[in-house]
Amino acid sequence: MTMTELLIPSAYKYVLALATAITFECFFTGVVVVGIARRKVFNRQFLLQFEAEHRKEVGGSVAERGYPDNGSGYYASKLSYSDWLLFGNAQRVHHNFLEMLVPAILFLLIGGLGYPTQAIINGCLMFVGRILYAYLYTTKGANSRRPGVVLFEIPMLYNLVLTVMTICSL
Repeated sequence: MTMTELLIPSAYKYVLALATAITFECFFTGVVVVGIARRKVFNRQFLLQFEAEHRKEVGGSVAERGYPDNGSGYYASKLSYSDWLLFGNAQRVHHNFLEMLVPAILFLLIGGLGYPTQAIINGCLMFVGRILYAYLYTTKGANSRRPGVVLFEIPMLYNLVLTVMTICSL
């Protein structure tokens, strides 16, 4: 069996820092972006309408902020259209980030082994792209998210190319 030596470039620490930052950004998106929308639409006044039914069925009070409703549940079915859309848009921002996180981080980490400078640039663009995506989606709606999509997905796909090139060079 032949062994391949894997050298880690000195700039790889920045690749790791970006992978950490993007992962934290995803966590932060769930807490802040969805949290703000959840506090607005599932406020105490709104949830009072479910209090008697909740006590009868399961006892106790309705959970703060409408948990476990994720925007398509029992509580959300009573939201106004604008509140439902506001919460749904926030949820999509976070869910899309979760859907993209594993390939984005994997391509960043592997591509960064062979091409750290390019991967770092791509990682920075992806980080900014997610902020733009979240801002546009939550303030202007789903049809406005494209600039954030492009700023995230093109660098991610470039990191996929770097990943393939890195693997082929081993």
